[in-house]
Amino acid sequence: MAWRGGAGTKEPQLKSFVDDGYSRLDVMEYLTVRTHVALRRIKRELKPAQSQLMVFQILVGVATLLSVVLGSTNNDLFIASSTAFVSFFSTCLEYGQYKEYVQAKQRACKMLQRLELQFRALPFQMKRHGPQRDRLVRETEEAIMSVFNRFYQPPVMNDEEGAEGHPSAPDDSSAAQINQRYSGGHRGAP
Repeated sequence: MAWRGGAGTKEPQLKSFVDDGYSRLDVMEYLTVRTHVALRRIKRELKPAQSQLMVFQILVGVATLLSVVLGSTNNDLFIASSTAFVSFFSTCLEYGQYKEYVQAKQRACKMLQRLELQFRALPFQMKRHGPQRDRLVRETEEAIMSVFNRFYQPPVMNDEEGAEGHPSAPDDSSAAQINQRYSGGHRGAP
């Protein structure tokens, strides 16, 4: 729902609308339906990711501290196991890409908050201009898709792979290029 000023009245009137996915939305409706919803979702997803990052960082710190303490008491067998724990937690931290994920979510959250503030500060007539609407849509979708584009890209299919994902037989021109590349550029039989 968006607030609109009524014709001839100074009191804002509530205009209801439904986002069916097909209707054209004005700027305030788009902010309400897309930008606010995405901002809330990103903030909701950011909290567990931040706590997972903090847990793994604490576990790495505790395992490192344990390794140092055991090293100072000359317990060689326990030093190896504590170093294995440090490696395990560090690998989990890097493999999960928690730090990059949290940074990407924070960046997207700040982009949406900044965009919302900028549009709230615009005069009424500037909000209605086409380039402003286009910028709102472009930057909102860019912020929403930034995490997806960074972490969840599907594998790229080569031109030689068929629709089923199986490589097809190379044609004569590609085989000739491969032979020329690996034969040192000489023409003739390899």
